[in-house]
Amino acid sequence: MGNPTPRGQHEQKPEQDEGFRGTYSPSSPLDPKRRVGNSERAPTLRTNLDLENPLTGQWRSHAGLYHLLINQAGRHIEILLAVVAAGLVPESQRTKKSSMVILDKVRTRTRVFRFGGDLVNDETGEYDLYWESDEWPRDKNDDPAGRLDVEGGTRGLGRTLLLDLDLRSTVDPAVRTLLEPLVQSSAVRIGMGPSMFENYLNHPWVQEAVRTAHWFPTTPQQDHHLSTLLLREKVTLDPDSYLYGPGVSFGYQELLLDFFALREEHSLLSPLSRREWQRLRNMVTGLDKIVLGAAQKSWDAKVEDGGIDNLQIEGFRLASLGKLESTKLRMGGHMASLLRLTKDMLEAQAGGETGNFSRYLGLEDSKDSKVYHGTLEVFDVAGAVDDGRELRKILKKASKKVGKRAQKALRHLPLGGIAGTLVVETKADPAFTATYALIAGGLKPSYSLGTGANVSTGTGVAVTAGQSWNPEQLAGPVMLLEGSLAGYIGGDGKGASGTLLSCEGSGVGRPIGALEFNFSGLGTLVGAAGVGVSGSVFWGELFLLSTDMGEAEDVLPQRLPEVRYTKKEAALHFPINGAQLRDEGKRLLEIFAACELPGLSRTGVELRIDGFADQPGDVLKNKILARNRAVSVFNYLKNILGPMLVIGDLKEPLSESEELDRFEAWKGNKAGGDDEGFELQSIDVSGVEIGAVGEPDRRDGEEERYDASQRRADVVVNRELRLRIFRWASDGL
Repeated sequence: MGNPTPRGQHEQKPEQDEGFRGTYSPSSPLDPKRRVGNSERAPTLRTNLDLENPLTGQWRSHAGLYHLLINQAGRHIEILLAVVAAGLVPESQRTKKSSMVILDKVRTRTRVFRFGGDLVNDETGEYDLYWESDEWPRDKNDDPAGRLDVEGGTRGLGRTLLLDLDLRSTVDPAVRTLLEPLVQSSAVRIGMGPSMFENYLNHPWVQEAVRTAHWFPTTPQQDHHLSTLLLREKVTLDPDSYLYGPGVSFGYQELLLDFFALREEHSLLSPLSRREWQRLRNMVTGLDKIVLGAAQKSWDAKVEDGGIDNLQIEGFRLASLGKLESTKLRMGGHMASLLRLTKDMLEAQAGGETGNFSRYLGLEDSKDSKVYHGTLEVFDVAGAVDDGRELRKILKKASKKVGKRAQKALRHLPLGGIAGTLVVETKADPAFTATYALIAGGLKPSYSLGTGANVSTGTGVAVTAGQSWNPEQLAGPVMLLEGSLAGYIGGDGKGASGTLLSCEGSGVGRPIGALEFNFSGLGTLVGAAGVGVSGSVFWGELFLLSTDMGEAEDVLPQRLPEVRYTKKEAALHFPINGAQLRDEGKRLLEIFAACELPGLSRTGVELRIDGFADQPGDVLKNKILARNRAVSVFNYLKNILGPMLVIGDLKEPLSESEELDRFEAWKGNKAGGDDEGFELQSIDVSGVEIGAVGEPDRRDGEEERYDASQRRADVVVNRELRLRIFRWASDGL
């Protein structure tokens, strides 16, 4: 090849056509391909490319056939379409190496469809849709999927979407049958926040209930149908003994009244006979069968009649409890709800079968019950645990090793979420007092506004029907539901009206089902000012720190796997000598921003964008070029997201000539030595750090060379690499 061209001569090379349509061999110092002129060394400018009324939010078809979850970045949209269906979903399996539940693959594979789309008409608000590939990162397929029209155009309020699917490229007949009713349909907006797609929720540690809540919420028609099932269900019992079998049909309300009528006939002076106790037990069993029958009818019904799938059983529970609470009866001279009477019946310890009350309504029989008292302290970290100091305070009883691993796990949660401790005490066999670290993340439907950290503390109780938990078995996956947080101004405020912590546990021999702590009336909010969230769902894990018998084993999980938007065949994003993104790079950023919108739009998000350059050229100039590439990435993200990216604009960077002048002045003030130690002027603002890595070091005697993989930028979100904009060196250019 001959001797390489000196660096100084590269700078004098005239501008040349990039020739993107040609086929080239890899660039060399003598023959750099796709080189652009010095005018493109400056970064991409800030300009607003976000729409006034983006489609980001949740949408439901008018006919209740599907939900559309849309995240928008500039003119690009990412769509998850979840078809509403009823019936039994095959049970999830468990891995051989882990107790964590694998995602419900059948439902996700057969009822969830992913599309991308681009705005093609600003006036009419028309988007061209395309099917997305099954591989991750999501990429555009050549197959069109139809179009999406916004009623009123992009300048309208966008309350209604018109979906026109194109199924001609769909070869799977089952998919055609499922989507045929959706070919021409409309949807109305039901939510405004960003949605979590499979890059957040398609992981083994995410419980099915979380995906159900986000991707398969119940429709108003389903909610209405579910609220009627329990009080319409009948069971046939012998009218004398109340044994199950041929006889008379009893409804829930009627049978519950008979239970208390028989109880009221007797007192301490006139106790129940053995036969009467048996009748009470049979009544309880009959009511339990009614609950089972109503639950089964919830997924036996057709979807057009309000049926659900069996993984949406939480909807049945909430609707049924709401109906029981709203239905009042007069008992003993005062009004009482059916829910209160049901709880009184279960607490009476009359006996009988009560498993369906627990399984489908979350109501426990106090007979042979085990009581676990919990004390919960939770910090809403919201990105505030940068260096782990707050977390170390929370985990002060943990060993140094456990504390560090907990900090690492917290950094890789999808949305940052919460951290805290749970102390569990029980007198049951085995009796113990154990302390756990709670680390969880999730999405808040309504975010807190204000500053300061929110601290929630409280005590709660969990009751099991005869099942005993060991301290080690409680460690494992958890889900925490919070709701109706109050506001606070200038000090402390009152906390949530209800918080449920569901502990799935892990390990051999753990009890069936979850141990659920009810922290009613949870907490105190501490902060400067703000308004609390109206609801939130977090999921994560409990880690056993200590018991009264000593320190527990180190059970924290290894680092969670990353999702990287990189492919070996990725297009070229930065040309030689250029800091401005090519069209392929902009496209990649649009897909990335839309898919990662829940994290990027969260208050407290932290970004670090590092720019790189390959070797040929002056070292300092390459460092400036690398910095400008990172600035281009941030500016384009800000351009397409606007205020959704809750980080302000960067400080204005100095031009290349100004930085070179600073360097010469720095050298003049330096007393001898080499040129190392000079730093470019910082342009960072709160929430974002721009790094200029520059070119890789070369060994002595090594020839300088072009390396496409070094013409890149890395985007780190909350200390986790989420995007690498680069091309493999083996692909040339």
